[in-house]
This record gives sequence, structure tokens and C-alpha cells, in this order.
Amino acid sequence: SSAVLAIQFSTCGQYLAMSSRDAPLVVWEVEADRKLDESEINDQEWFRTAPRVLEPGTERCPAHQWKLPVGAAVAGLYEQDRPNPGLLVQSARQHDVCVVSGGRFDIGLYAFPVPSTRAVGYHYRQHGGPSICACWTGHDRLLTAGLRASPLLQWRFASELLESSSAKGSPAKS
Repeated sequence: SSAVLAIQFSTCGQYLAMSSRDAPLVVWEVEADRKLDESEINDQEWFRTAPRVLEPGTERCPAHQWKLPVGAAVAGLYEQDRPNPGLLVQSARQHDVCVVSGGRFDIGLYAFPVPSTRAVGYHYRQHGGPSICACWTGHDRLLTAGLRASPLLQWRFASELLESSSAKGSPAKS
């Protein structure tokens, strides 16, 4: 079995998904130590964007980021018959955008989720190669990425651009 490339718990914490080069997506029910069938995977909640504005009297529900390179939420990033478990994918906490890094470009931004196979994003090249890790700040204003061939790089997003990306369904850049 090859090395694990990405792991993620479901929002309830009862299920664990993992991705590796020889098994693009495997999901386990943690307490039962049972591997889920393909039909059971989509029945679980795997990510949640935290609301930016709460209705009076509602309890804040914490964000739960998507961090897997494969699955229904990011199916538009790869051809269905050829998932790429080597992609770096991480959704923002409070906005409908995700960062992606892979072989075709150094780093990219997409509206999230990305269910369409014809997804269009902003791709950035010449930053030293694909990212191996990424992290959003709590309010999604700053994205930091670690690259294979260079030190950390950071991008700061204008708040009005992030707000418009969530409203329009397209990623923002500044």
C-alpha cells in the first residue's frame, strides 16, 4: 500500500476518509472499524462553510474545511475516470473558494464546491512549482502556501473580492 496523501474526518467525526496513490478514496466508520461502501460515502457531511452573518438567536456552527483531492465536492478538478490523489485541495473556512495545486499549474483558486467537470479557476504559474501544503487564516483573508522548490508564499485577498466571489460563485483574486 502506498503512502497516505490526505486525510479528513466528516463533520460529525464518525467517519475518516483517506486518499493515497493506489486508493484514491477510502472511507472508514471509525468506531466500527468498518470500510464504507461507495454508496454510503455521499450520505455523510464532509465540509461546512461557517456563516459570515448569524441570524439572531442562532448558534455559530464551526467551519469544517474540505482537504481531500478527490470526492464529490471536487469532482470538477479531474476526469471522473482518472482522479488525481496527488492534488492539494483546501477549501476556505468562511467563503466559497478553494485553493488547488497540481501538475498543470503551480497554484489555483476555484469557486467551491467544484462539482462540474468543466470547472474554471484562476491559475498561477512561475511560483516555484506545485504547492505541497496550504493554510487559510481564520477569515480567509490570507493564504499561505509551501512549495517544493521555494520558501513560503502568501496572497492577501481584498475583503470585497472575497464577498463577491461567494455571491457570484467565482473565485476572487487581488
